[in-house]
Amino acid sequence: MSDSHQQLVEKSEKEMIQLVKDIKRIGDGKSVKFGALFDDEEVQDFYEALIGTLKGARKKGYIDFPGHLLLKGQHDNVEIIIVENGKSLNLADTLPPPAPISPTHELAKSALAAASTKPQRSFLGVASTVLASSPKNSSPSTPVSKKKCPTCANVSREMILSTSDIDNAIASMPLWCRTTCNGIPVIRLSFRAKNFSAAMSLLNEIGEIAEAEGHHPDLHLTNYRDVGVLLYTHSVKGVTPIDIAVAKLIEQVL
Repeated sequence: MSDSHQQLVEKSEKEMIQLVKDIKRIGDGKSVKFGALFDDEEVQDFYEALIGTLKGARKKGYIDFPGHLLLKGQHDNVEIIIVENGKSLNLADTLPPPAPISPTHELAKSALAAASTKPQRSFLGVASTVLASSPKNSSPSTPVSKKKCPTCANVSREMILSTSDIDNAIASMPLWCRTTCNGIPVIRLSFRAKNFSAAMSLLNEIGEIAEAEGHHPDLHLTNYRDVGVLLYTHSVKGVTPIDIAVAKLIEQVL
């Protein structure tokens, strides 16, 4: 191991140990809400990348929290819990049970299955797989815009997911939330990259997924490193199983 790598490892370990101390200082001695930790001035001054430290500390067994990643504003009330005696807490017990799945949501389930069975960073064909599995894609009963990407060309309005189906589909995708844009239902991802270069790299990777799948999200970069992704099927002005599948693929590059 090189000296520089050893220094990085030691620095990372020091930050994780300090993180446990900060959780005890800011919280109740055993846990703290993510928003309170993130907003603490000492925390902001000490950590170069708090999210990375949290992920590393959980991997090492210092702490635990539900979900894959914590985002400011979206996950402020999530509890970060110190793991005692090397025993990880079963946080699944604290999460609400999944809502009943409607027939329409079966399409979203197939979208997630198609995305999750693909090897990481292998993107080709997920959207087309979802279309092929849909009984409504062969002869759309409602005309859509003539200007559409190759994937959207075969999408009908009957494939639009309801609000509850969207919520069910993204329940296991903590980076995504349901919202609206100009009155159109969309799913949105907000992510703060380490720096401008990392943000641009992420946008390029998302662009590669979009091109490979023939399905294109709206991409935004603000404050030089805040990445925003809006996904919906433009031709039918709503969220379809294709959007869920592509969102799952985008999660793989974060």
